[in-house]
Amino acid sequence: MSGGRRCLVWAPPGLREPLEARLSSHAFEVAHAVDKTPVDVAVIYFDGDDASLEVLSRAVELKSARRLLAWSTRSARPLIEAAFSLGAHSWVFAEPPAAWDEVARAACRLVSEEAGNVVVPSARAFDEFLPLISRLSPRERDVLRFVAAGMDNLTIAAHLGISERTVKTHVSALYRKLAQENRAQLALLGAACSSP
Repeated sequence: MSGGRRCLVWAPPGLREPLEARLSSHAFEVAHAVDKTPVDVAVIYFDGDDASLEVLSRAVELKSARRLLAWSTRSARPLIEAAFSLGAHSWVFAEPPAAWDEVARAACRLVSEEAGNVVVPSARAFDEFLPLISRLSPRERDVLRFVAAGMDNLTIAAHLGISERTVKTHVSALYRKLAQENRAQLALLGAACSSP
Protein backbone atom coordinates (compact mmCIF):
# COMPACT_ATOMS: atom_id res chain seq x y z
CA MET A 1 0.00 0.00 0.00
CA SER A 2 1.11 3.59 -0.49
CA GLY A 3 1.36 4.67 3.15
CA GLY A 4 -0.09 7.98 1.99
CA ARG A 5 2.88 8.93 -0.20
CA ARG A 6 2.00 9.95 -3.73
CA CYS A 7 4.29 10.66 -6.66
CA LEU A 8 4.17 11.66 -10.30
CA VAL A 9 6.74 10.33 -12.76
CA TRP A 10 7.81 11.91 -16.00
CA ALA A 11 10.32 10.00 -18.09
CA PRO A 12 10.55 8.72 -21.64
CA PRO A 13 8.94 5.34 -22.41
CA GLY A 14 11.25 2.54 -21.40
CA LEU A 15 12.50 4.51 -18.40
CA ARG A 16 9.11 5.43 -16.90
CA GLU A 17 7.62 1.94 -16.48
CA PRO A 18 10.42 0.31 -14.45
CA LEU A 19 10.77 3.45 -12.34
CA GLU A 20 7.03 3.52 -11.56
CA ALA A 21 7.22 -0.15 -10.55
CA ARG A 22 10.18 0.51 -8.26
CA LEU A 23 8.52 3.55 -6.67
CA SER A 24 5.42 1.42 -6.02
CA SER A 25 7.62 -1.15 -4.28
CA HIS A 26 8.95 1.69 -2.09
CA ALA A 27 5.39 2.41 -0.86
CA PHE A 28 4.54 5.20 -3.28
CA GLU A 29 1.17 5.47 -4.98
CA VAL A 30 1.97 6.54 -8.54
CA ALA A 31 -0.48 9.17 -9.77
CA HIS A 32 -1.04 9.34 -13.51
CA ALA A 33 -2.48 12.84 -13.68
CA VAL A 34 -2.14 16.14 -11.87
CA ASP A 35 -5.10 16.92 -9.64
CA LYS A 36 -5.91 19.68 -7.14
CA THR A 37 -3.91 18.05 -4.35
CA PRO A 38 -0.15 18.17 -4.94
CA VAL A 39 1.68 14.85 -4.80
CA ASP A 40 4.52 14.42 -2.31
CA VAL A 41 7.21 14.25 -4.98
CA ALA A 42 7.43 14.59 -8.75
CA VAL A 43 10.23 12.48 -10.22
CA ILE A 44 11.30 14.05 -13.50
CA TYR A 45 13.84 12.69 -15.96
CA PHE A 46 15.84 15.75 -16.91
CA ASP A 47 18.30 15.79 -19.79
CA GLY A 48 18.05 19.47 -20.66
CA ASP A 49 16.02 19.00 -23.85
CA ASP A 50 12.95 21.15 -24.54
CA ALA A 51 10.52 18.51 -23.27
CA SER A 52 12.20 18.04 -19.88
CA LEU A 53 12.68 21.80 -19.48
CA GLU A 54 8.96 22.28 -20.12
CA VAL A 55 7.91 19.49 -17.74
CA LEU A 56 10.03 20.78 -14.86
CA SER A 57 8.92 24.38 -15.45
CA ARG A 58 5.23 23.37 -15.58
CA ALA A 59 5.54 21.23 -12.44
CA VAL A 60 6.86 24.29 -10.59
CA GLU A 61 4.27 26.63 -12.11
CA LEU A 62 1.32 24.33 -11.36
CA LYS A 63 2.63 23.46 -7.88
CA SER A 64 1.84 19.84 -8.76
CA ALA A 65 4.27 18.45 -6.16
CA ARG A 66 5.59 19.44 -2.77
CA ARG A 67 9.10 18.38 -3.80
CA LEU A 68 10.74 17.97 -7.21
CA LEU A 69 13.40 15.34 -7.86
CA ALA A 70 15.30 15.66 -11.13
CA TRP A 71 17.34 12.71 -12.32
CA SER A 72 19.39 11.91 -15.38
CA THR A 73 21.72 9.36 -16.87
CA ARG A 74 24.13 12.25 -17.50
CA SER A 75 26.04 14.22 -14.90
CA ALA A 76 27.11 17.58 -16.26
CA ARG A 77 27.40 20.87 -14.40
CA PRO A 78 25.17 22.87 -16.82
CA LEU A 79 22.45 20.21 -16.60
CA ILE A 80 22.50 20.18 -12.79
CA GLU A 81 22.50 23.97 -12.57
CA ALA A 82 19.59 24.19 -15.04
CA ALA A 83 17.50 21.73 -13.02
CA PHE A 84 18.03 23.63 -9.78
CA SER A 85 17.50 27.02 -11.39
CA LEU A 86 14.10 25.80 -12.64
CA GLY A 87 13.07 24.68 -9.16
CA ALA A 88 14.26 21.11 -8.53
CA HIS A 89 14.83 20.31 -4.85
CA SER A 90 17.22 17.42 -5.41
CA TRP A 91 19.26 15.79 -8.18
CA VAL A 92 20.23 12.18 -8.83
CA PHE A 93 22.64 10.91 -11.45
CA ALA A 94 21.88 7.25 -12.06
CA GLU A 95 22.10 4.78 -14.92
CA PRO A 96 19.73 1.85 -15.48
CA PRO A 97 19.28 -0.73 -14.11
CA ALA A 98 20.66 0.62 -10.80
CA ALA A 99 18.78 3.87 -11.48
CA TRP A 100 15.44 2.45 -10.39
CA ASP A 101 16.55 1.77 -6.81
CA GLU A 102 18.71 4.88 -6.55
CA VAL A 103 15.96 7.22 -7.75
CA ALA A 104 13.33 5.53 -5.55
CA ARG A 105 15.58 5.84 -2.47
CA ALA A 106 16.25 9.49 -3.31
CA ALA A 107 12.49 10.10 -3.56
CA CYS A 108 12.01 8.48 -0.14
CA ARG A 109 14.74 10.67 1.38
CA LEU A 110 13.29 13.77 -0.23
CA VAL A 111 9.78 13.06 1.06
CA SER A 112 11.13 12.40 4.56
CA GLU A 113 12.87 15.81 4.39
CA GLU A 114 16.24 14.10 4.87
CA ALA A 115 17.61 15.78 1.76
CA GLY A 116 16.37 19.28 2.63
CA ASN A 117 16.58 22.12 0.16
CA VAL A 118 19.84 22.35 -1.67
CA VAL A 119 21.45 25.65 -2.49
CA VAL A 120 23.36 25.31 -5.73
CA PRO A 121 26.72 27.03 -5.80
CA SER A 122 27.62 29.01 -8.90
CA ALA A 123 30.01 27.62 -11.51
CA ARG A 124 32.69 29.87 -10.01
CA ALA A 125 32.11 28.31 -6.59
CA PHE A 126 32.50 24.82 -8.11
CA ASP A 127 35.82 25.89 -9.60
CA GLU A 128 36.98 27.04 -6.17
CA PHE A 129 36.42 23.50 -4.83
CA LEU A 130 38.54 21.79 -7.50
CA PRO A 131 41.83 22.35 -5.62
CA LEU A 132 40.25 20.90 -2.46
CA ILE A 133 39.04 17.84 -4.35
CA SER A 134 42.49 17.29 -5.81
CA ARG A 135 43.80 17.02 -2.21
CA LEU A 136 41.39 14.22 -1.29
CA SER A 137 42.77 10.71 -0.94
CA PRO A 138 41.98 8.30 -3.79
CA ARG A 139 39.51 6.46 -1.54
CA GLU A 140 37.78 9.73 -0.56
CA ARG A 141 37.43 10.60 -4.25
CA ASP A 142 35.92 7.15 -4.88
CA VAL A 143 33.41 7.67 -2.07
CA LEU A 144 32.60 11.18 -3.34
CA ARG A 145 31.97 9.79 -6.83
CA PHE A 146 29.50 7.23 -5.45
CA VAL A 147 27.80 9.86 -3.24
CA ALA A 148 27.46 12.02 -6.36
CA ALA A 149 25.77 9.07 -8.09
CA GLY A 150 23.14 9.10 -5.33
CA MET A 151 24.23 5.91 -3.57
CA ASP A 152 23.73 5.32 0.15
CA ASN A 153 26.57 4.22 2.46
CA LEU A 154 25.68 0.53 2.37
CA THR A 155 25.69 0.47 -1.44
CA ILE A 156 28.99 2.37 -1.56
CA ALA A 157 30.50 -0.12 0.89
CA ALA A 158 29.42 -3.03 -1.33
CA HIS A 159 30.89 -1.40 -4.45
CA LEU A 160 34.21 -0.63 -2.77
CA GLY A 161 34.49 -3.82 -0.71
CA ILE A 162 34.80 -1.93 2.58
CA SER A 163 32.62 -1.69 5.68
CA GLU A 164 29.71 0.71 5.97
CA ARG A 165 31.45 2.23 9.01
CA THR A 166 34.52 3.00 6.89
CA VAL A 167 32.29 4.68 4.31
CA LYS A 168 30.72 6.79 7.08
CA THR A 169 34.21 7.83 8.19
CA HIS A 170 35.09 8.89 4.63
CA VAL A 171 31.80 10.77 4.22
CA SER A 172 32.42 12.63 7.50
CA ALA A 173 35.89 13.56 6.26
CA LEU A 174 34.37 14.81 2.99
CA TYR A 175 31.90 17.03 4.87
CA ARG A 176 34.77 18.51 6.85
CA LYS A 177 37.28 18.88 4.00
CA LEU A 178 34.77 20.29 1.51
CA ALA A 179 32.83 22.38 4.06
CA GLN A 180 29.47 20.90 3.07
CA GLU A 181 26.54 20.64 5.50
CA ASN A 182 24.47 17.81 4.05
CA ARG A 183 24.70 14.84 1.72
CA ALA A 184 22.72 16.50 -1.06
CA GLN A 185 25.21 19.39 -1.20
CA LEU A 186 28.10 16.93 -1.14
CA ALA A 187 26.52 14.91 -3.97
CA LEU A 188 25.88 17.98 -6.07
CA LEU A 189 29.41 19.26 -5.59
CA GLY A 190 30.88 15.85 -6.40
CA ALA A 191 28.78 15.47 -9.55
CA ALA A 192 29.56 18.96 -10.77
CA CYS A 193 33.29 18.78 -10.08
CA SER A 194 33.58 15.47 -11.90
CA SER A 195 31.75 16.85 -14.94
CA PRO A 196 33.54 18.25 -17.96
